Amino acid sequence: FAKLKITDNKYFGTFFIGTQKRNTSYILYTRMDITVQDRNYGNLCNSTMVQYKERLIQIQQYLSDEYGIIVDISELRLSTLEINCTFEIKHYFHKYHRALNLMMYNLPDTYGKISEYKKKDKTNVRFESETFYRGNQRMQIKIYDKKRQLHDAGICSIDQHVMRIEFVLKTAAKIKEVFGTNKVNLFTDSMITDFYNYQFNKLFVHKYQIWRQHN
Repeated sequence: FAKLKITDNKYFGTFFIGTQKRNTSYILYTRMDITVQDRNYGNLCNSTMVQYKERLIQIQQYLSDEYGIIVDISELRLSTLEINCTFEIKHYFHKYHRALNLMMYNLPDTYGKISEYKKKDKTNVRFESETFYRGNQRMQIKIYDKKRQLHDAGICSIDQHVMRIEFVLKTAAKIKEVFGTNKVNLFTDSMITDFYNYQFNKLFVHKYQIWRQHN
């Protein structure tokens, strides 16, 4: 088996090329990890589909110029997809831990156990919630303190308190199920927005309304 791994943070994260045996023959595969990489604010602000597709063209040209690798991006497919909304909150993130615990509690049991990550605050002698996870093999839901994550990663420091609620589609099959395709060139911003709004209302708003009636 032949394998090549390139790590380069200028336009992408990691680029894999290799061969894989399928039945009696071998197929060529490539995979690339792409995240938002703003020089000043990291992935604080999301990309539109137009921006994402423009970046793919830049990556295609960069691979050719820098590494002599010619790639065809016309049939690119998504194997994982992170869709999120990031917004300013009035108070420190840890102040919302009871509400966020309730939101996670109300999720369907198919999403498995709730994981909560806390950070030690030595000044105030307490633990502060910073991340909530819940998911399964196909989809994960994350709610976390984006301000703290950016600071702890050494990316930037911002004054505003910022929360991120994220849906992670973990497999190509899940992406196809949700959108009817995983081909990049068929995706639009409206598809992404509609999915997020539907999931948020289904998993959080509707579930909370049911919980409220029962309590």
